[in-house]
Amino acid sequence: MKRVILAFVLVVLIGLALVDSKTYASAIISKLTEISAEQGVTFGAENADLVWLGLTSSRTTLRFEKFPIPIEMTNVRALISPESIARLSPAFSLESTLLSGTLHAEGKTSLGESLNAKGRLSEINIAALPQLQAFGLRAGTLSAELDSFEMDDTGLPRYSLSFFLSELEKPDVSRVSRFLTGLPMDLVIPAFTVNSLEGKVSAVENSLSLTELSLRSSHGAASGSIHKARQGELHGVIRVTLSEQGKKDIGPFLPLVSSGALRDNTSQFQISFTGTEDQPKMVFSHGLG
Repeated sequence: MKRVILAFVLVVLIGLALVDSKTYASAIISKLTEISAEQGVTFGAENADLVWLGLTSSRTTLRFEKFPIPIEMTNVRALISPESIARLSPAFSLESTLLSGTLHAEGKTSLGESLNAKGRLSEINIAALPQLQAFGLRAGTLSAELDSFEMDDTGLPRYSLSFFLSELEKPDVSRVSRFLTGLPMDLVIPAFTVNSLEGKVSAVENSLSLTELSLRSSHGAASGSIHKARQGELHGVIRVTLSEQGKKDIGPFLPLVSSGALRDNTSQFQISFTGTEDQPKMVFSHGLG
C-alpha cells in the first residue's frame, strides 16, 4: 500500500508539466494497477483525469484476493497536499461516493518508511450489494470510523475502527441446500430484522480483537468480545438472549450446533471461543455466566 501511494505521488509530480491530462491520468492508472496487482488487489478506474496534485475518476473498482465483494466507488477525488511534499512526508486525501453513502480518508507517508491514515464511511447502503440481495437482504445501512491506521516497514498494520449497522431487513425466508453446508438437512434462514449491530475492531502486529460487540434484532440480543493473540490463540465470550421469535426459528437448531449442550427451548446461553484461528473451538453453555 505504501508503494502505491508513493508511486501515485511521484508520477503525478512528473506529469504536471504535460498538457494532455487525460492521457497522463491513464498512464497513472496503468502504473497503479500494476503495483496494486503485486499486493493482491485488482484496480480499475473509468474516465480518469489529472488535476492539480491529484486525480479524479467517475468510477473506481477495487477487488481483493481475500474479500469476495468488489468495492465500487464513484465521483472519486484523490489529492496530495502541496506543502507536505516539501517536508518529504506526502499527505493525501480521498473522497468518493460509495453505495449512496460517502467515503472520506486522509493520511500521510514518510517516503516508504511509514503510513498513517484515518477515514470514515457514512450511511453506506449495503443492501444495494448484489451478493447481499441474493441472500435476501432488502435494507441495511453501514457507518464506520477508522480512528487510526499505521504501518511501518515491517508490513504489519496497526489499526482501530468502530462500525455501526442499522435497520437490516430480510423480509423473506430462504433455504440453503444441505449439500452446500454439510449439515444433515437444508438450512432454513428465517426472515429477520437487525435494529443495530455495532462493535470495535483493533489490530496490533498479529493480534486482533473484536470488542464492545452488541446486537439487537427481531430474534434477540447478543454482546461480547473475541480476541486472537499473536500466536493465533483464540479466547472470548458471546452472550445471547433469544426473543420469542428467536426461540421459534433458532431454538430447533440449538441441540445440533451445541452438540447437545443446549435444549431447543433455551432462551439464554453463552458461546465461549477457544483453540486457534486454524482450529477454533466453540463451547455452548446455559445462562449468561
